[in-house]
Formats: sequence, C-alpha cells, structure tokens
Amino acid sequence: MIPSSEFAGRRDRARQAIREAGLAGLLVCSRGGGTTDRYADVKYLTNFYTRFPYIPDVPGEWTGRAHAFVILPADGEPVLVADDRPERDSDLAIGDVTVTGDVTGSVIAAMLKAGLAGGR
Repeated sequence: MIPSSEFAGRRDRARQAIREAGLAGLLVCSRGGGTTDRYADVKYLTNFYTRFPYIPDVPGEWTGRAHAFVILPADGEPVLVADDRPERDSDLAIGDVTVTGDVTGSVIAAMLKAGLAGGR
C-alpha cells in the first residue's frame, strides 16, 4: 500500500508546478468504470477511484455520475469531489471529500470556495 505521505508529496509537487506556471490552481478530472487512462490523474493525487460506470446525466437526479475531480489551489487545501464513497475510507489520501449526486455543481462550489472563480 502506498502511504498517504506519498500522495501528499505528489500534491505538493503539483502545487509547485502550478505556482511556477503562474496559475491559481488546478482542476483534475477522472472518469471511472473504464481503463486506467480515464481515472489515473485523480488516483495519482488521492488514491481514489470511482467504480461507477459512466451514465448520462439525469436532470434532478444526478450530474457527473462516474466522475471525480480534485480541486488543487496553488495555496490552500485540496478537495476531492466524487459521485460515490471509496470502497474503504481508509484508502483515501485526502482529507476534504465531498460525495454528491451533483458532481458538477459541487465542483463549481468548491472552486468558488477555493478562490478559483476568475483565476488562471
């Protein structure tokens, strides 16, 4: 098992790259129920994989099913927004997790809260 400190180090290195590029933050997206290339970026930063297969949005029921996002501000704590709980909470290598049926809306809210509304 990869220790949580490894994932924290990965996020720290990503933050350094964000700052060097003059960016306010990074939005990392993944999609579950498929091959590694669809979910590897979020898994790399958080050890999270959504097992739910992709299905289209159903207004009023869910948006972004089978997707997970990491909001990684240059300064501040990262947030994971996902459509489902992990298989085991102990596997997660990130503290702030939002599990929701409205992934899209929750990502927008997390970005606004992190101060990433108009940044580059």
